[in-house]
Amino acid sequence: MLDGAVVDALRRIGLSVIQRNIRRWLTLRTWSWWCLYTDIKPLLSIGRQEDEIKKKLEELEKLKETLAKVEKTKKELEEQNVGLLQSKNDLFFQLQVC
Repeated sequence: MLDGAVVDALRRIGLSVIQRNIRRWLTLRTWSWWCLYTDIKPLLSIGRQEDEIKKKLEELEKLKETLAKVEKTKKELEEQNVGLLQSKNDLFFQLQVC
């Protein structure tokens, strides 16, 4: 475990970091550029969200195309399987008759 002196040193460092951040925030909060930044920042995320939505829609379209191809292939394979089973049953019936 940590020694008592080490824990105290870490606490002092942590408190000084927190105090420094609070002092900087107190000076920034009245700064006009900071106010402008905090007003515009949510608007910037809306643009990113629209880009993400477009990417997701494109991805969805690609997945739909892939799904359609897979379903088509599955249907063809099922039809081929039915044909092969019918051929097998016909051959088996011919063997039984002979």
